[in-house]
Amino acid sequence: MQIIEFLLSLFVFILYLATASFYLIHFFTDSAWSLKAKRPLLIATFSAHLIFISALTAMNGYIPIASLYQIMTMIALTLSFVYLIIEFKTEAHETGGFVISLATLFQMISTIYFSTVKSIDPAIKNWIIEVHILTAFLGYSAIFIAGIYGMLYLILYRQIQSNHFGLLYQRLPNLEIMEKMSYTSIVHGFFFMSVAIVAGLIEIPRTHQSPSLLLTDPKLIGVLIIWTSYGIGLLVKIKLGWNGRKMAILFVAGLVLTFFSITFFNLFSARFH
Repeated sequence: MQIIEFLLSLFVFILYLATASFYLIHFFTDSAWSLKAKRPLLIATFSAHLIFISALTAMNGYIPIASLYQIMTMIALTLSFVYLIIEFKTEAHETGGFVISLATLFQMISTIYFSTVKSIDPAIKNWIIEVHILTAFLGYSAIFIAGIYGMLYLILYRQIQSNHFGLLYQRLPNLEIMEKMSYTSIVHGFFFMSVAIVAGLIEIPRTHQSPSLLLTDPKLIGVLIIWTSYGIGLLVKIKLGWNGRKMAILFVAGLVLTFFSITFFNLFSARFH
C-alpha cells in the first residue's frame, strides 16, 4: 500500500509538471495547441489530485494533514483550486504558469518527503479543527496567488517605467487588472485566515488541554503574524489609499513569509499543531 501511495503521489506531481509546462509554453510562445490544451489538462490534474486526496481521507479516516508530505500536497490542491476559480471568473489565464508552477513545487516537496504516518493526533478528526485546517490552507493559497501577482506587477511596473515593453508587457494583463486580481486574492485570503484563527482559538486549547499552546506553537504564531500583517495592509489601503507598487511589495513579502512559515515549521514537526 505504501508503494502504491507513493506512486500515486509521483503521478500527481508529473501531472502538475505537465500542466505548468503547457501554461508556460503558451505564455512564452503563444501557441494555439497549448492554449487549447492547458485548461483541460489543469482540470484533469486537479480532478486526479482531488481523487487522490479523497482516497487518502477515506483510507486514513482524516484529512491528510498529519505530516509534511500530506500538508504539502494539500497546499498544492488548494492552490490549483483557488487558481481555477480565479481563471474561470476572470478568463485571465496568462498568469496560470506561475501559479501552477508553485503548486508543482509543493507537490514535488510532498513527493520527496513521502512517508507513512505511523501515529496521528486524534484532534485532527474534530470537525472544528478540520474547518480550521481547510480554511488555513485556502487562506495560504490565496495569499500565495496574491504574492505571485504582486511580483509580476512589480516586474511589469519596472518595465513600463523604463520604457521596456517586453514579453511580460505583451502577455500579462495591465497594471490595473493585476492590482485588482491581487487585491481580490488577498481579501479572500484574509477572510479564510480569519475563519481559521477563530476556529483554532475555539478548539485547539480544548483538544490539546493546554491554553498556553496558543502562545508557544510556532505555527499558530506564524499564522497570527501573517494575518496581522495583511490586516494592517488592508487597513492602510482603505485609510491611507495605498495601492499599486506599495501593496505589491506587501503581497510579495507575505508570500515569502507564508512559504517560510509552512515549509520551515513543518520540517521540524510531524503534526499540524
